[in-house]
Amino acid sequence: MADKTMDDLELLSILESEKRTALGYLGGQLSEDRRKALSYYNGELFGNEIEGRSQYVSTEVRDTIEWIMPSLLKIFTAGDRIVRFEPQGPEDEQEADTRTDYINYIFQRQNNGFLTLYTWFKDALLQKNGFVKVYWEKYSTTKKEKYEGLTDDQFMMLTKDENVEVLEHTALPGPMGVMHDVTIKTKRDKGKVCIDPVPPEEMLVNRTARYNIRDARYVAQRTKKTVSELREMGFKNVDDLRDDDEVETSLERFERNKGINDWQVYDDDSQDKATRGVWITEAYMLVDYDGDGIAELRQVFYAGNKILEWKNGGKANEEVDTIPFCHLTPIIMPHRMIGMSVADLVMDIQELKSTYLRQLLDNMYLQNNPRLSVLEGMVNLDDLMVSRPGGIVRRSVISGAIEAVPTPPLPGAAFVFLEYIDSVKEERTGVTKYNTGLDANSLNRTATGINIITQKADARIELIARVFAETGVKDLFLMILELVSKHQDVPEVVRLNNKWVTVDPREWADKFDLSISVGIGYGNKETRAQILAQTIQMQLEAIKMGLPVVTPKNIYNAMSELMKAGGEKSADAFFTDPQMIPPSPPNPDQQLQAENMQLKGQIEQMKVMLKDRSGKLQLDTAKTAGNFQLEKDRMQHEKMMKAADLMHQDKHATHEMKVANMHKAADMMHEDKHKRMDIANQPPQGAA
Repeated sequence: MADKTMDDLELLSILESEKRTALGYLGGQLSEDRRKALSYYNGELFGNEIEGRSQYVSTEVRDTIEWIMPSLLKIFTAGDRIVRFEPQGPEDEQEADTRTDYINYIFQRQNNGFLTLYTWFKDALLQKNGFVKVYWEKYSTTKKEKYEGLTDDQFMMLTKDENVEVLEHTALPGPMGVMHDVTIKTKRDKGKVCIDPVPPEEMLVNRTARYNIRDARYVAQRTKKTVSELREMGFKNVDDLRDDDEVETSLERFERNKGINDWQVYDDDSQDKATRGVWITEAYMLVDYDGDGIAELRQVFYAGNKILEWKNGGKANEEVDTIPFCHLTPIIMPHRMIGMSVADLVMDIQELKSTYLRQLLDNMYLQNNPRLSVLEGMVNLDDLMVSRPGGIVRRSVISGAIEAVPTPPLPGAAFVFLEYIDSVKEERTGVTKYNTGLDANSLNRTATGINIITQKADARIELIARVFAETGVKDLFLMILELVSKHQDVPEVVRLNNKWVTVDPREWADKFDLSISVGIGYGNKETRAQILAQTIQMQLEAIKMGLPVVTPKNIYNAMSELMKAGGEKSADAFFTDPQMIPPSPPNPDQQLQAENMQLKGQIEQMKVMLKDRSGKLQLDTAKTAGNFQLEKDRMQHEKMMKAADLMHQDKHATHEMKVANMHKAADMMHEDKHKRMDIANQPPQGAA
């Protein structure tokens, strides 16, 4: 027998327990690591500076991440398709292409795909993990329209729609009956896929999670909403919600925003109740809420110690199918969801290089402004306190009262050590002087050697791209596909590849594999263009040699991809898809000739087969059969020619009849014109 359902107090107790032990909770090591990475990226002081000494801070973290970002984004965004759906068979190719184009359309056009990838990737490179939320949003559109002079039928057709509200209506008599002037307001309920990057400090994940966040026992997002936004989301009784300011006072959030002018730890909330901000938690947790002994995934919205309520009744606590978040980590740690960031690889390098450069700068400062030993009472100390070029120091004796304290210059090995620090960073991250174009001596080295070094360095970035593709990016596009398949209940007409296409996800069958377009040459358009040009040349050579390995569709595909590599969105303006060209009707003479040649070939084959001592009779029989077929084909050809002649004669007779009718009509018009002229020239009656 099942136990009773949980009450709100018990559920909130479990949620709070999961929250305080989750990864990313305020005050934890993960939160501190993220705050530190942000501090290093911003070039903040380390806290060990000495007054009066150099406080220079190197920016290795920022430089490395900013050099990786262009290459990483280029891999994903160089082509029109970030993902592809691979068909299971030839009959699925058209549907797979439509699905691929539509899902990419949702990501890149309906949502800001580039900005999503940029924010998502940068969070992961800097703060170990990047998060995005993917969900279906329902919304309404309202349109006001005015119509004049409608008939009764038109008016009834316009206003019978339940989504149409009549604002103004006037009925006036007209020549065709009652005419209607009407002003209407049309309200349509729609929905769309939304993709929002989430700041890492807003996310909480159960500590036992591995690899995929959607398999975690507990995932939550803490986000700030105004009272007005909560009402628009469908919640009620939100005026008296108690604000949870844990995230508000987060040092990680403070570090993220302190570069903004006048930003402080707390937000100055508006005194307007409708725009007052409230931190709410949207939690997804596996819990046995109904007491049946099996934990189900539930979505719960709560703020402080109160579960929110919907306007249409019921608590904001319901069972759901999946967790709507995807995450990335650039360096996977086995059996852990939280990996390592690129910042983790170079933060110690930044501190070491900053400390070393501070020592170099301090040495230079002392050389230019050396410390002085002063004979007390023999110089004016006020003059010594002001160090300026050409300054005068008053003395009571001619010499011997002041001596410069020598500061020995640093040896040349000190600068060699700087190069060593840079080489350690390059080995860790893969970002070298060669692939950033900063090595002035690379032009004096062999192209092959530089290419090998660059490829080895790019391999680290390509590995990060592959990790992103096979984890978060793939999950993101599968979630988009899942959402449109579940929620889009009407077909949509969209422009894909310069063509208007009707897309109805309800008809899609789950029979496609999702592949990510990474590592197929998009990272380097020049290299890809060269490969495609060579491919087209090989295809043409194969056709000349008569090899049955190339079709017109193969050549069109290669040409289309070559145009895209050159920057064109589509190749339709330059080439026509062979599948779109209708087949030309066969010529009767050529068809008959081909059949005769085929028949003669069959006879020759039969001759070879029957060439033996007893094959003469069989050969004569075959000749007779062949001659009979030839005679039959000749008679059929004569019938076709006679039918063609009859059609030609009929067409010629019809043409002659049309010409005769045209002449006859012209004569009648000419005769009628003369009659009217004669009548006009007659004198009026009664004239002299």
